[in-house]
Amino acid sequence: MITKQNLKDENFKFNENWGNQIKRLKGTIHTRIWIVTLLLSVFMWQCTKDDFTGETQPICPEVVSTDPAGGASNVLLDKQISATFNKAMDGSTINTNTFILKQGSTVIPGTVIYSGVTATFIPAVILLSNTTYTAIITTGVKDFAKYSLLEDYVWTFTTGSAPLVVSTDPANGASGVPLGKVISALFSKPMNLATINAQTFTLKQGLTTIPGVVTYSGNTALFTPSSNLTPNTVYTGTITTGAKDVLGNSLLSNYVWSFNTGNTPSVIQTDPANGATNVPLTKIVTITFNKPMDPATVNASTILIKQGINTIAGQVTYTGNVATFTPNSPFTANSVYTGTITTGAKDALGNPMLSNYIWSFTTGVLPFVISTDPFNNAVNVDLDKKITAVFSMAMDPASLNTTTVTVKQGTTTIPGAVTYFGNIVTFTPNVALSPGTLYNATITTGATDASGNHLAANYNWSFTTSALPFVISTDPLNNDVNVDLDKKITATFSKAMDPLSLNATTFTIKQGTTVIPGIVTYSGNVATFTPNVPLSPGTIYNGTITTGAKDVAGNNLAANFNWIFTTGANPIVISTDPVNLAVNVPLNKIITATFSKAMDPATLNGATVTIKQGLTSVAGAISYFGNIVTFTPSANLSPGVVYTGTITTGATDATGNNLANNYTWSFTTGALPTVVLTDPLNLATNVALDKVISATFSKAMDPSTFNNTSFVVQKGAVSIAGVVTYFGMKGSFVPNANLDPNTVYTCTITNAVKDATGNAMATNYTWSFTTGSAPDVTRPTVVLTSPLSDAVNVPLNTNVTATFSELMDITSINNLTFTLKNGSVLISGLVTYSGLMATFNPNVDLLSGTTYRATVTTGAKDVAGNTLISNYEWDFTTSAPAGPGGINLRSAEPFAILGGSGISSTGMTIINGDMGTSPTGTINGFPPGIVNGTIHAADPIAAQAKLDLTAAYLDGQSRSTNAISLPGNLSGLTLTPGLYVNSTSVILSAGTVWLDAQGDANATFIFKMGSTLTTLAGTQVVLMGGALAKNIYWIVGTSATLGTNSIFYGNVLADQSITLATGAVLHGRALTQIAAISLDASIVNRP
Repeated sequence: MITKQNLKDENFKFNENWGNQIKRLKGTIHTRIWIVTLLLSVFMWQCTKDDFTGETQPICPEVVSTDPAGGASNVLLDKQISATFNKAMDGSTINTNTFILKQGSTVIPGTVIYSGVTATFIPAVILLSNTTYTAIITTGVKDFAKYSLLEDYVWTFTTGSAPLVVSTDPANGASGVPLGKVISALFSKPMNLATINAQTFTLKQGLTTIPGVVTYSGNTALFTPSSNLTPNTVYTGTITTGAKDVLGNSLLSNYVWSFNTGNTPSVIQTDPANGATNVPLTKIVTITFNKPMDPATVNASTILIKQGINTIAGQVTYTGNVATFTPNSPFTANSVYTGTITTGAKDALGNPMLSNYIWSFTTGVLPFVISTDPFNNAVNVDLDKKITAVFSMAMDPASLNTTTVTVKQGTTTIPGAVTYFGNIVTFTPNVALSPGTLYNATITTGATDASGNHLAANYNWSFTTSALPFVISTDPLNNDVNVDLDKKITATFSKAMDPLSLNATTFTIKQGTTVIPGIVTYSGNVATFTPNVPLSPGTIYNGTITTGAKDVAGNNLAANFNWIFTTGANPIVISTDPVNLAVNVPLNKIITATFSKAMDPATLNGATVTIKQGLTSVAGAISYFGNIVTFTPSANLSPGVVYTGTITTGATDATGNNLANNYTWSFTTGALPTVVLTDPLNLATNVALDKVISATFSKAMDPSTFNNTSFVVQKGAVSIAGVVTYFGMKGSFVPNANLDPNTVYTCTITNAVKDATGNAMATNYTWSFTTGSAPDVTRPTVVLTSPLSDAVNVPLNTNVTATFSELMDITSINNLTFTLKNGSVLISGLVTYSGLMATFNPNVDLLSGTTYRATVTTGAKDVAGNTLISNYEWDFTTSAPAGPGGINLRSAEPFAILGGSGISSTGMTIINGDMGTSPTGTINGFPPGIVNGTIHAADPIAAQAKLDLTAAYLDGQSRSTNAISLPGNLSGLTLTPGLYVNSTSVILSAGTVWLDAQGDANATFIFKMGSTLTTLAGTQVVLMGGALAKNIYWIVGTSATLGTNSIFYGNVLADQSITLATGAVLHGRALTQIAAISLDASIVNRP
């Protein structure tokens, strides 16, 4: 076929001068005109390619695009291949002969359709994956003008792969699948999420579709059943061809697989069994399952043993289908326990039990030993004794043997045979026991009852075999005193004795070398010596049982037995009340006399015990109790009178011994108190209206008897309100307000006031006075202070008081008018006023060794408004600080750190204070360390500080006065102020050491040690009682080390190095003479 393309070859070159060429042809080839005519005819009927040259020939049909495009890859396997033309085509020419699809030389069957300008080839089969296909549109396709393609249109493309299910879980044919299984399918490539759903991924049991949720992630589709699967059941999973990859390729066919679920686990046996009784208390509980379990699910949460609501603590283990519960401690006897296996226990495939498994059992009663023979601590046990023990219940005979039933002498086991019958175990020694020997018998917890319950604990007892006879007690005891003169002397033996061996030769009583005659008898292990005559009073006697005394077996005492006793002396009066020559004896006094020994009460009466005033006997009652005779006068004694007491020789002790002589003593009763002076005087006139009324007594009075009832001031019949005080033999009445002018007042002191010995005034004392009319213009004064002016050694807890000459206006006595200062520092405190006295009570204890100044200003006024003429001031000094004097650091005082051969720091160390080193000026680690102060590296200031440090160190080393021994380990100690000395090393190994200043903030502590000072990690020094770090000095003979995270207080003065470990905190100073100071993220706060 001749095409336009063919005409454009070398032989037929038609261009813009094609007319000239025809003319030439006419002229030269006239004879072949018919050929030209033919060529022209052909030319006029051909089309041209649309090359946009402006030619007027018809445009040939062309393929302008294809789907898939030429060279496309990953083409879908169900792809319909299409070609789009540049113009409408004749559909009848577009068919399987003109639109062909090949794989290599193989033609792919299919159908061709044409619509619009697009021809589509629909393969009759799915394309093969990863395969190159060639599509051809032949020149047989024509447009409606019957123009064909200029040439066949050919293009190729390559298909992609179809998605595959590469694996499933469970796998096809799997069995024993867990009931809670999530079913998964793994694809060969990423899938289109929208195509993975409940329609394309199904699970069925027979024809029944299992409900569930389908999810997709990372090439894996998951089917999660809404509920657990049914055990022992076949399930079928299906992934349909509706599942597509991200390119749209479907599975080539439905993927179907099946699996079989397993059976659920169950408990097939327990030990103890359900309802078991008499279960041993040490029982280990076991549970046997019907199949292997997941050990991780067999634990203390899924295996529970309870007594009532209380869960029993224990350990759970699992091996070989058996779970074991081992209680942490034995079960309680005679108790019901309930065991539970929860559904949390799962088999190896994850299947839980269908329901909790519950069973119960009851423990037995523990056996115990109810008696032994010999009993515990028995003595004189026969040497051929068979040792027995009786149990509370029937025992397992096999558990009673020479391992569980032993008899020992010390650590030596006694050989013997063990037998058991009727709840009694018997140990029969192979040889006789040794005499006089202590044996220990033991029945161990290895002994079990018939149910296997062990004894709760080893049962131990001991006994002693018969020894040589000995004296176990005497009467009187050895060194007894006050023995009755008619005493029968006895000796009790350890065992039955031969009566014939106890006689006047083997049982003797002597006074010195003199043998006391008497009779010896024997009965019931007791020998009795009855003297022929009473023993002498106040005499030492020696008793002896000789080795001639024998037991019934003929054994002699090992040695003579000796003891001594002293007979009672004549009774004596050892004290009286009142004592002899006592004065000021109260008039209501009950008189007593104490004897040296127990007396015969019948001999203490009105004839043997008398009290006389001159020759006149005082009437009274006599009683006796506890070696004391009491004389209670029938009436009060007379005041200011001498009385004489007498106890005659008619008084005897309990054994009839009389006093050697009459006992006589005397005493004088006190005079009754009287008022000897009043102020104002009786009938005084013109008495000041602010008068403090007072009465002075003849003797010291009992202040507690002075009150508004016993000291009364009245205007007519009206009692005046006021405050009653007593001081220095004077009672005072301070009216609450000024007295009325020109008024008569009556004062009364009743006989309710008593002297210091309890004697009341004979009668009430009354006096009166009349007030004047003139106003009070007298200035008040301070008449007494406490402490006194210039007083020293004043206690730190003292209250400061000022006593005025008259009643003051209480509102004018306050913290502005009554002050206390330490130098210029005002001391805070509470000011109160009562009577004539103002009191300043400091809020905290005063400082030791400090001079204070107290001031009462002119702001203080009396009740009439009169002020002091001038401020009243006085000084006093408190007691010296507790402990030794402090150590003067001089120019070293500003330094928190002062080294000799440099300072090094690691980490974030913080120094609050100056830091220096001399003569070596090396300082490392600052920064990052921080110094909140000045650094002196080998400069003159550091050099001078080192000189002063040396002087301070030598001062500390020289201290020795009142030194206290310092323990080598400070742990747990509480130390008070003082100088403590240890010649070697000192350590704080654990916990805390407390330094207690006992309320004295100036108290000083000095700790001097010959070698090292060490605190271990986490230890701490704790200050209490007001102790301050600045007053604590640690004088270290060599080096000091403060442990990790330890807390320390005080000034450390070391001869050699000082090391603060990581995180150590020092509230004080680290000062070393010679070596370096090492710090590690430490904190030093200079006090």
